[in-house]
Order: sequence, then structure tokens, then C-alpha cells
Amino acid sequence: MKIYLIKSFTLFILLFFINLIADQIFYRWDLTKEKRNSISDLNKQTMQSLQKIVTIKVYLEGDFPPSLERLSNAIRNTLYEMEAYADGNLQFTFIDPSDNKVLQKQFQQKGILPIPLNIKDENIEARKYIYPVIVVNYEDREEWIDIFKNAYYPNGMANLVKAETDIEYKLVSAIRRLTAEYRPTIGFLTGHNETPLKKMPELINELKNSYDIYEVNVKYGNAIPPSFLGLPDTLKKKFEGRTGLDVLLVVQPDSAFSEREKYEIDQYLMMGGKILWILDQNRVILDKQQTLSQPRQLQLDDLFFKYGFKINYDLIQDLSCGKIHLLADINKQGGQFQSLNWVFYPMAVRFKQHPVTRNLDAVLYRYASSIDTLPRIGLKYTPLILSSPLSRSLTGNVLIDINEHTKPIPQNIFFNKGDKMLGLLIEGKFQSLFQGREAPTDQFAKEKPTAVFIPQNKVPTAMIVLSDGQLAEKDDHPYIPYMPVDNKSLIQNAVDYLVGDEAITLVRAKEVEIRRLSKKAGKDHKFYIQIFNLLTPTVLIIIFGFFRFYWRKKRFEQF
Repeated sequence: MKIYLIKSFTLFILLFFINLIADQIFYRWDLTKEKRNSISDLNKQTMQSLQKIVTIKVYLEGDFPPSLERLSNAIRNTLYEMEAYADGNLQFTFIDPSDNKVLQKQFQQKGILPIPLNIKDENIEARKYIYPVIVVNYEDREEWIDIFKNAYYPNGMANLVKAETDIEYKLVSAIRRLTAEYRPTIGFLTGHNETPLKKMPELINELKNSYDIYEVNVKYGNAIPPSFLGLPDTLKKKFEGRTGLDVLLVVQPDSAFSEREKYEIDQYLMMGGKILWILDQNRVILDKQQTLSQPRQLQLDDLFFKYGFKINYDLIQDLSCGKIHLLADINKQGGQFQSLNWVFYPMAVRFKQHPVTRNLDAVLYRYASSIDTLPRIGLKYTPLILSSPLSRSLTGNVLIDINEHTKPIPQNIFFNKGDKMLGLLIEGKFQSLFQGREAPTDQFAKEKPTAVFIPQNKVPTAMIVLSDGQLAEKDDHPYIPYMPVDNKSLIQNAVDYLVGDEAITLVRAKEVEIRRLSKKAGKDHKFYIQIFNLLTPTVLIIIFGFFRFYWRKKRFEQF
């Protein structure tokens, strides 16, 4: 009996200390394959860094069909996980607005209308009107999140799995925007007939959620403001009130750059700025049945050569391609549009495993050029996007004929001519094009730049090259006002990566897979499944009771 008491007391002391340690050490274990019940390291850091309370209101509560209930529960579980790391600085509630007229009026004032959802399950078809909104408040700032934004099928139905996949990204990015002391800035270069911002509304609206956006014109002697992003906080305060530019976007310029303009871009890079080039080298205006491509005279080749890459003067054809939308013969088909495979629209599906391209399914290029690398010391090159193996490049002035190129093309013409690079990341220390040269002037800026010349950037920087200037534009179908496929995600990822926010890119790339039971197997084996579910718990309890009885009997036999 004495030995039994000693063992019991020892076990009690051991359990006491285990609980004491467990109370001090926080740990959660997620056994799902894609870690769907866990939040990212970035989210944990964001929650742990909160100094004041963030309140979140989720207007997705009510009696829903199973599919929508799963989405509501997924949002709730994500918020529980975030709350666990927030040390009391995150509060959330779920609200049913369906019978609240005051809330519905507020939604209308915000331009938020109820969304009808057709939810289909095995024997149920229901139509629900919901307000898929999350409101995040921090101090005097507020942000509204559309749960279903970018989560619709082409037919207009909500994609609940995509909405669930995106929820952590939307929550953490909103909280980071509200609590950030420094908001990064990105600039779009103008002055050379670049694609205007009004032709990229979907992309611009998305980027505005995270960044301040400016138009930058260097044509009349203006320098590009250097980036303050990499500076320590003590130095950032010295530049408070001044506009720094963290990423420069050059989107489809269509006229020549002067030497002085190239000097300003070059020195911006040398000062640690990041550049996203979105351009091709051939002009194609297909307003009739046929046209002839013309090379763009941008005068940027020497700059690209110095940085170790080349955008070729060619056009990529790919059997893995998108469609061109043509107006059919009015007399025969009433003027309806028809969609035909168009080999000049490569549909890129081959991506390097990298944060910029992670979770992309396909990117639509239109009249793209290929990219070659010219390795330079101190620079690292990462090919991001490749054409399919069944692709080729056409150089020179290419005759583009609707009647000819919409016909089936023999695959042997393309065989083993693929692997054309369509996207490239370059990182490291770049050398200036203007080493050993005087700072140039031109007719618009006759005075030499006064800033101190920098021959090489002292801290590593980066640029990304995407060889199609139309990547950011909407689909060319008159009734489809959206950017195609994953083009927007690619450009967002590229900007996030260049800004240095690789972690938010990884959160956006999180995937959730719904593993559904086989309906056929369920019907064929329904009786056995019911028997198994009924008997298995009972049998396990009986087995456990038997071994427990046997173990207790053996233990007390020694006394």
C-alpha cells in the first residue's frame, strides 16, 4: 500500500509540473496536409505585434446550407487562431444582418448589396441572400472586406472554396494596412505613351489597398525619388513627409527614351530602388484581317544589356494558347462574337517554384517577346515563367493574318522549339550603365543632374521582367471587362515581392482542398458504412474496458 501511495504521489507531482510548463508554453498542432487550421508565421507575427485592440465584425451568421456553413466556420476558426496569438488585442463577433434594417441601410450607403447564392448539396437546392462582409476597426480607421471578392466562377456563382482559401490573406493584409506606420509607395512611369492607369482599373484598385500610387514622369528633368523602405526607423523619421518610391513599374512604353531619362532610371536602381518591367518589343495593331508587326524603338537595349538580360524583337507562338474574339459574319450569324484559338496569345502554365509564381494556374500573354539572360557578376537570375514545349519565336516583321493563323497548325512545326522565357527575376548588385560617362542632358533638361553619381548599388536590389505589355489589361472580349486568368495575381505577387513583402505573397498562395466523399461509394456501401459507424465506437470502448480491467487486476494482485 505504501508503494502505491508513493507512485500515486509521484504521478501527481509529475502531472502538476507538466501542466505548469504547458501553461507557459503555447503550442498548437495541425494535422491537416495543407495546414488549413493553422495561420501563417506572418499572421502570428502580426497578431503578436498588436499594441492596441483590433475589432472585427463578420456579417456571415445564420441558418445556412452546409457549404456556406463550412465557410462561416472556416472564418471563425481562422479568427480563433489569430486571437490565440493576439494577447487580448483581437476581438471579433459574428452578426446576422438579415433582419437588421439599420445594418442593411448602412450596407446600401456603402454600396454593398445582398448577394443571392444558389447552394447545391445532395438533395437540397437553396437560394440565400447574404451580405458577405467583414469590417475591421483599429483606432479611428476602418476597412471593409468583401469575402467573395475574386472568388467567383465565370458564370457568376460564388466559389466558396476559393473564398475560404483567401480569407486569411484578406484578414491579415487588412490588419497590416490599418496598423502600418509606413505605407509603401509604387510609381507608374509616364511620358512614353505607357499604358494609362485607366486601362488597368482592376489592377490599380487592388494595388491601392496596400500601396500609395503615383505617376512618375522623368521627361522634364525630374529625378525618381529613392526608396525609404530599407532604411532603419531612425532614418525613416528624417524623411517623414517626403515621398519615396519603393517600386517603379514601367508598363508598355511606346516611344524612345533619351539618355538622360535612362540615367534617372539607372540611378534610381543604384540607390536601391526596385523595378518591374512589363513590356514587349513589337507593336501589333490588329484592327483588320491582317497586319504587320513593327519593332518598338525604345532605345533601352543598352540599359538591359548592362543589367544582364535582353528582351528579343520577336513574337511567341504557342499551341498552348488563349482565344481571340472576332465578330462573325453578320449575314450568317447575326453579328455574334466567336472565340478562336490564337497562337499569338501564349497561355503560360510552366512556372518556377517561387513566391512570385506560387499558386498561379495560367497567365495569358498577348503578342509576347522572349527573354534571354546575359549573366553578370554579382547578379542572380531566376527564370519565373516559360512557354510550353510546343512554342516557337518569329523574328523580324511578322505578317499576322486572321484567316491564316486561326487554322489548325501542325505540331511538328513547333516540336522541340519551346522553353521560351517569358518572366525573369534578377537580384543582386547592379553596375551602372553610366560608369565613366558624364551625366547626360537633353532638350527638356539642359542642366546636369546635381545628385551624386552612384556607380553600383551598395545594398542588393532586384527587378522583374515580364515580356508582355498587355499583361495588366483586361480581356479583349467586349463583354468581358476583367483581367484574364491569373495575370492580376502575378503582378500583385511581383510587386509584393519587390517591396519585400514575400510573406504576404505566401499567405495569398495558401491552398485549401475540399476532400469530398464518393457519392457512388456512399450509395453502394451505405449499409456497411452505417454498421461500421455504429459498431466501431462500441467495440473500441469494450476493448478499452477489457484492457483497463485486466491492467487494474494485475496491479492490485501484488498487494
